[in-house]
Amino acid sequence: MEFCRLGSNKLIPLRARLIFATHQDLGKLVADGRFRQDLFYRINVMRIDAPPLQERTEDIPWIARISCASMGNYFKSR
Repeated sequence: MEFCRLGSNKLIPLRARLIFATHQDLGKLVADGRFRQDLFYRINVMRIDAPPLQERTEDIPWIARISCASMGNYFKSR
């Protein structure tokens, strides 16, 4: 992926993944002038709507196992 800085035509390579999560309706906040339109445009590339964890309690053991394993590996390597 490449991007241009605002006001520039020079392409700069980028290797990053950004994930944003909110319970707010950002489109409504933009319309109300409470969230920056330019930032919303940049982050609203691919939208994934997921139900809250309280509505999918069957996922909790899996998330706990993955988190514990990840933290164990992190602290084991220190």
